[in-house]
Amino acid sequence: MTREPVICRSDTTYAERPIEFERQGERFTISQITNRWREPSALFFRVQTGNSSEYELIYNLSNDSWQVREI
Repeated sequence: MTREPVICRSDTTYAERPIEFERQGERFTISQITNRWREPSALFFRVQTGNSSEYELIYNLSNDSWQVREI
């Protein structure tokens, strides 16, 4: 079974607020969402983890997939 790379809080729609993610086999808890925006094809979240590392989480709406990039 494959785990989702991003775990989200989804009150009314999916992917409202990411709370943790997986990258290279390691789980990270999100301490802060510093920016979020939407484009026609994707949702974008700039986040910080507990060790102050920054990542960009991208949810592709058309194929229901996540991409995680370190900033």
